[in-house]
Amino acid sequence: MSVAQQIANALYTASVGGSLTVTTVAGGTVSAPVGGGTQELVLTGSPTNAIPAGYAYVLDDIAGSSSITASGGTAILASTGGGTFIESGAATILASAGTNVISQTGAGAVMLVGGDGNDTV
Repeated sequence: MSVAQQIANALYTASVGGSLTVTTVAGGTVSAPVGGGTQELVLTGSPTNAIPAGYAYVLDDIAGSSSITASGGTAILASTGGGTFIESGAATILASAGTNVISQTGAGAVMLVGGDGNDTV
């Protein structure tokens, strides 16, 4: 099963179970999530700060290149615009297309996936 399908299944399960909270940010400062359950962040504009801890999933829905730094344990799913994606500790980063720089430091389970395009891991 692909990484994207595993994430889709987890989000579906959380949604059906009523524990999924989706926050959409059009750029600027991203605030820490409020409440419990599974937290998903949808970015439609580039964030100006690192993604705070607490989001299980970050969906990059930015048309162009983006730069995302997230806390360990956050799964980042990037759009086709490419960009820079940074995480420390346990990391899942799926950069589907475009020119991507994918970086992970520290200990923990790691899955870094680049797609079509010129990727540096």
